[in-house]
Amino acid sequence: MQRKVWETALRQGWQEGRQNADLTLEANQKTLTRDYRGMMLYSLLWRQGMITRPDVSDQMQTVTGDGKKLVTGDRVRRLKNHAEFNLQKSHWRPLIGTEGGSR
Repeated sequence: MQRKVWETALRQGWQEGRQNADLTLEANQKTLTRDYRGMMLYSLLWRQGMITRPDVSDQMQTVTGDGKKLVTGDRVRRLKNHAEFNLQKSHWRPLIGTEGGSR
Protein backbone atom coordinates (compact mmCIF):
# COMPACT_ATOMS: atom_id res chain seq x y z
CA MET A 1 0.00 0.00 0.00
CA GLN A 2 2.69 2.52 1.02
CA ARG A 3 4.84 1.53 -1.94
CA LYS A 4 1.94 2.18 -4.34
CA VAL A 5 1.32 5.62 -2.75
CA TRP A 6 5.04 6.38 -3.00
CA GLU A 7 5.23 5.28 -6.67
CA THR A 8 2.15 7.36 -7.55
CA ALA A 9 3.57 10.42 -5.79
CA LEU A 10 6.94 9.86 -7.48
CA ARG A 11 5.36 9.69 -10.96
CA GLN A 12 3.24 12.76 -10.28
CA GLY A 13 6.21 14.71 -8.90
CA TRP A 14 8.36 13.69 -11.86
CA GLN A 15 5.66 14.78 -14.32
CA GLU A 16 5.18 18.12 -12.57
CA GLY A 17 8.95 18.64 -12.53
CA ARG A 18 9.16 17.96 -16.27
CA GLN A 19 6.31 20.38 -16.97
CA ASN A 20 7.98 23.03 -14.81
CA ALA A 21 11.30 22.49 -16.58
CA ASP A 22 9.59 22.79 -19.99
CA LEU A 23 7.92 26.06 -18.96
CA THR A 24 11.21 27.42 -17.63
CA LEU A 25 13.02 26.46 -20.84
CA GLU A 26 10.33 28.08 -22.98
CA ALA A 27 10.46 31.30 -20.92
CA ASN A 28 14.27 31.39 -21.12
CA GLN A 29 14.19 30.85 -24.90
CA LYS A 30 11.70 33.70 -25.30
CA THR A 31 13.91 35.97 -23.18
CA LEU A 32 16.97 35.02 -25.24
CA THR A 33 15.08 35.67 -28.49
CA ARG A 34 13.87 39.06 -27.22
CA ASP A 35 17.38 40.06 -26.13
CA TYR A 36 18.96 38.92 -29.40
CA ARG A 37 16.40 40.83 -31.47
CA GLY A 38 17.08 43.90 -29.35
CA MET A 39 20.82 43.60 -29.96
CA MET A 40 20.25 43.22 -33.69
CA LEU A 41 17.94 46.25 -33.75
CA TYR A 42 20.48 48.32 -31.79
CA SER A 43 23.24 47.29 -34.21
CA LEU A 44 21.10 48.20 -37.22
CA LEU A 45 20.12 51.60 -35.79
CA TRP A 46 23.75 52.37 -34.85
CA ARG A 47 25.06 51.47 -38.32
CA GLN A 48 22.40 53.75 -39.83
CA GLY A 49 23.48 56.63 -37.57
CA MET A 50 20.07 56.73 -35.89
CA ILE A 51 21.32 55.97 -32.37
CA THR A 52 24.45 56.77 -30.39
CA ARG A 53 26.63 54.33 -28.50
CA PRO A 54 26.49 54.33 -24.71
CA ASP A 55 29.47 55.89 -22.94
CA VAL A 56 31.13 53.30 -20.70
CA SER A 57 34.15 53.88 -18.48
CA ASP A 58 36.54 50.97 -17.96
CA GLN A 59 38.88 50.88 -14.98
CA MET A 60 41.24 48.19 -13.71
CA GLN A 61 41.58 48.06 -9.94
CA THR A 62 44.63 46.09 -8.91
CA VAL A 63 43.63 45.58 -5.26
CA THR A 64 40.27 46.16 -3.55
CA GLY A 65 38.47 44.80 -0.54
CA ASP A 66 38.42 45.30 3.19
CA GLY A 67 39.88 43.67 6.29
CA LYS A 68 38.00 40.42 5.67
CA LYS A 69 38.14 40.17 1.89
CA LEU A 70 40.90 40.85 -0.66
CA VAL A 71 40.17 41.08 -4.38
CA THR A 72 42.91 41.47 -6.98
CA GLY A 73 42.55 42.34 -10.65
CA ASP A 74 38.97 43.63 -10.57
CA ARG A 75 37.68 45.32 -13.71
CA VAL A 76 35.03 47.97 -13.11
CA ARG A 77 32.82 49.22 -15.91
CA ARG A 78 30.40 52.08 -15.37
CA LEU A 79 27.69 53.31 -17.69
CA LYS A 80 28.21 57.06 -17.91
CA ASN A 81 25.63 57.83 -20.61
CA HIS A 82 22.92 55.68 -22.15
CA ALA A 83 22.49 55.28 -25.89
CA GLU A 84 20.23 57.95 -27.35
CA PHE A 85 18.29 58.40 -30.55
CA ASN A 86 19.92 60.77 -33.04
CA LEU A 87 17.21 63.24 -34.02
CA GLN A 88 19.31 64.88 -36.77
CA LYS A 89 18.07 63.18 -39.94
CA SER A 90 21.04 64.53 -41.88
CA HIS A 91 23.29 62.13 -39.91
CA TRP A 92 21.21 59.09 -40.84
CA ARG A 93 22.55 56.87 -43.60
CA PRO A 94 20.99 53.98 -45.50
CA LEU A 95 22.62 50.57 -45.20
CA ILE A 96 22.03 49.73 -48.85
CA GLY A 97 23.76 52.09 -51.23
CA THR A 98 22.42 53.19 -54.60
CA GLU A 99 25.53 51.74 -56.32
CA GLY A 100 24.21 48.20 -55.86
CA GLY A 101 26.30 47.19 -52.83
CA SER A 102 25.57 47.18 -49.15
CA ARG A 103 27.72 48.48 -46.32
